[in-house]
Amino acid sequence: MERFLGKEHPHPRACGTFPRILCKYVREEKKLALEGATRKFSALPGKALHR
Repeated sequence: MERFLGKEHPHPRACGTFPRILCKYVREEKKLALEGATRKFSALPGKALHR
């Protein structure tokens, strides 16, 4: 049976990284602003792909 990312048992980081960053570093520890976290998830990877 194929599941998320084509693997039966994908690595936990395949779907848990962004919620952890938002919960731990933005909401709880307040070490990162929501805008900065959003940039890490979208603009920085996009910029790296469009070199």
